[in-house]
Amino acid sequence: MPDRDEPRDPQILRVIWKTPLIHVRIATEGGLCRTPDGYVPYRAGDILIGKSGDPHTTIPRDEFLATHTLFYQSDSPTIARYRRNTPVLLARRLDAALIALLELAGPRDARPGEWLIRHPENRLAVVPDALFRELYEPAPGEPGWPNSHGLPA
Repeated sequence: MPDRDEPRDPQILRVIWKTPLIHVRIATEGGLCRTPDGYVPYRAGDILIGKSGDPHTTIPRDEFLATHTLFYQSDSPTIARYRRNTPVLLARRLDAALIALLELAGPRDARPGEWLIRHPENRLAVVPDALFRELYEPAPGEPGWPNSHGLPA
């Protein structure tokens, strides 16, 4: 698979891990947050994670925004949903059988329809289509899942 700097191969799909959405409130003023470890102070602007009225975690906003991306902003400027940032992986749906040399598992027969994935540290994985679609989603800017011919739908 090409390096990230090389021209895009139309058969390569950029994907990210599906991560759960995190519902957050942005504190409008300082206070105390009840956590499993006791009460923790927070300041205006900090991120409060947990059920409304009973947050269980507080994180300074800058620290939170360094590792999460806004997914949905509600009508209220203090309520939003975020998603943890994940690295972009390169994936190619196989159209022919091959033997993949996997760093951790050794040689593996890969069948047509399975996905060959390259992780950022150049580690390869082979994943069946159904599991691939359950675990990954197209990265931002990708046109979507490929159709049965391997082209973007």
